[in-house]
Amino acid sequence: MNEQLICYCFGYTESDIEADIIANKRSTIEERIKAEKKAGACECVSKNPSGKWCLGDVHRVVNEIIDREGISRKINIPLM
Repeated sequence: MNEQLICYCFGYTESDIEADIIANKRSTIEERIKAEKKAGACECVSKNPSGKWCLGDVHRVVNEIIDREGISRKINIPLM
């Protein structure tokens, strides 16, 4: 597993994202980052060495892990 930071604001690595996806069958980390970004809590532009938002990299890693693990992307909505 790769220990390089993917999210510089909150310190998430690829290993963190992979463990999250395996445990939850989705990325709660990506959901948290999106919520924090929306709330204005991200500092990617200053913390990320690339000078850009990390969410694109996080999304790419999430997709790679979901594909590799064979996890369904369908959302299960209970019938009423």
